[in-house]
Amino acid sequence: MPDDNQNASPFETGPFVKAAFICERMLEERDGVPSFIRVVDRLQAATQGPSAPSEMPPITQIVTLVVCLVAGEARGSSDILIRIEYPSGLSKDLVAQRARFAGEEMAVNIIGQFQITFPIAGLYWLDILVDGRRITRVPYRVEYTRTMTAGPPAVPPQ
Repeated sequence: MPDDNQNASPFETGPFVKAAFICERMLEERDGVPSFIRVVDRLQAATQGPSAPSEMPPITQIVTLVVCLVAGEARGSSDILIRIEYPSGLSKDLVAQRARFAGEEMAVNIIGQFQITFPIAGLYWLDILVDGRRITRVPYRVEYTRTMTAGPPAVPPQ
């Protein structure tokens, strides 16, 4: 009888994505269970003042990325890569690490804080790759609003 997994596409048998998202912060309870606060998918930057720039100036922000992978039939060590794709289509690797999959329901949690500079408004993607293959991506939209007012000089976005 043929092996059912012989013709399976990559990741059809694991690892599987249990969760992947960006949040403002993570708390670890006394029993070691994490809690995730303010799950977000966008940053709203605003500038106001008499000389508010028409284009968004670069904004640097710390984001917390949470990726939970469940092994399924995956066993052993794998390379995990987190990569950001900019609205321009260019991409940059943020972090690479090894993860060990023990099988079945056993999870690998990757929780990292990244300081990212967003040079322009638009849609950014955080790609999660396992052994060189993208298994999911997390969107993060940066929006920019400017308000022209009379008075003191513009206040840059925070």
